[in-house]
Amino acid sequence: MNIGNVQTLRSQEEKRTLPNGWRWVKLGEVCQIIAGQSPPGSTYRSSPEGLPFFQGKAEFGETNPVARVWCVEPTKTARTGDILISVRAPVGPTNVANVECCIGRGLAAIRCGSYSDRDFILNALRHFESTLIKKGSGSTFEAINRDDLESFEIPVPPLPEQRRIAGVLREQMAVVEKARAAAYARLEAVKALPAAFLRQVFPKPGQPLPTGWRWIRLSEVVDVRDGTHDTPQYVDNGIPLVTSKNLRHEGIDFSNALFISKEDHDQIKKRSGVNKGDILFAMIGTIGNPVIVKTEDPFSIKNVALFKFENGFVLNEYFYYLLSSQVIIMQLDKDSQGGIQKFVSLAVLRNLQIPLPPMPEQKRIAALLYKQMVAVEKARAAAEAELETINALPSALLRRAFNGEI
Repeated sequence: MNIGNVQTLRSQEEKRTLPNGWRWVKLGEVCQIIAGQSPPGSTYRSSPEGLPFFQGKAEFGETNPVARVWCVEPTKTARTGDILISVRAPVGPTNVANVECCIGRGLAAIRCGSYSDRDFILNALRHFESTLIKKGSGSTFEAINRDDLESFEIPVPPLPEQRRIAGVLREQMAVVEKARAAAYARLEAVKALPAAFLRQVFPKPGQPLPTGWRWIRLSEVVDVRDGTHDTPQYVDNGIPLVTSKNLRHEGIDFSNALFISKEDHDQIKKRSGVNKGDILFAMIGTIGNPVIVKTEDPFSIKNVALFKFENGFVLNEYFYYLLSSQVIIMQLDKDSQGGIQKFVSLAVLRNLQIPLPPMPEQKRIAALLYKQMVAVEKARAAAEAELETINALPSALLRRAFNGEI
């Protein structure tokens, strides 16, 4: 496209340049806007009867909405092919109706006329979504109305050019989606490697053990404790109190830890004093997330298991990897308690049956797994960076399209 001859217009409080032949138009000039309206609750159905009823972004899929509720007496409807746009909490996300449907107050339908291409308008709404969000108002949550949509300005070329641009973007986005799927598959394969490596070295419960190994109850070789179950009084400055929310894959996250007084810390320390080299383990909620303590700075723990290795029977690095293996997970799944929020008791942890090899073999396994996990982290970082780059492509392609560069 020739962009040498441009016109400069002021639109939506910003000065922008448009390619030759383009013009700023209000969305209501080229599309019909149908504001959603929620019908009486008595007309809702939980199984297919009447029209699918979409109330907001919660029903949006990748491209088309997914029906969970139906309505037998719809008040406002969208046709197949209409653009559906979320107009409240949040403002801006879009989908395309693939069936005739009822739309509630959280949505509006945008029906393109004879001077606009549906896919071009859809891409324009996605590209200028951040500008549309600025139109949102409301004290409880942001929302826009039909007037906001009708007056919203977008740059539009002649219809043949709209169709050409939409076609080019369709092809480009298909390539991006193919690349995204491949990158996501690579990332998932990398994420599966740690479990595979652990399966190679640790047996399942009841399996025969290699020569020199033995099954043993955990409390016979490891000092197993837990943190306080009480809630101390918090202070502005003091000793950090670590809970399961502070346990991360990369270590202890003290950034959002609450603080307790030194007096309370000293009391907790009598039961569960933490030392460098100990292992912490979440006992409630998301069970697991083992962390080797690498700091000598004082802190207390609450509802967190504490494993200490002062007797020298078990290498902490070996046990760290063992805690994430199926041999431990299967026992914890069987013996964990609670409904929505699972937890494991101190007794369950102390009674865990663990496979214990001689110390030289523990050291060999720990060194091998460390090397493998470092390689996994590098591969994972590379896969995540690749996926992040691919995820940024749609915005870049839309930017080029609406700068007249395709």
